[in-house]
Amino acid sequence: MSSLHPTPTPAAPLEVALDAASLDLVTWWLDHGRLLPPLRINCQELRCRRTLGVAHVVSQLLRLRAAGATVQLTHVDSTMRRAIQELALAPLFPIVEA
Repeated sequence: MSSLHPTPTPAAPLEVALDAASLDLVTWWLDHGRLLPPLRINCQELRCRRTLGVAHVVSQLLRLRAAGATVQLTHVDSTMRRAIQELALAPLFPIVEA
């Protein structure tokens, strides 16, 4: 299985999508003791947000954190920013300007 999963370099943030395949890959790496760089999520390109809503996005972000990932968010619009702040999740999911 490891041949299907390239080793990320710890130098730069790793851009991932919040889809099942990406989450499974990240979880697999963390479960196998691999050190990952911070994961950078581009919130502007989240198809799941448009179809499933902000609550789904937040639950997926929390899933990543529970697995041990460090998560950064980019391109965060005002609705998503407000949700992160009102849920007191800003310390867990820093917003970085891309």
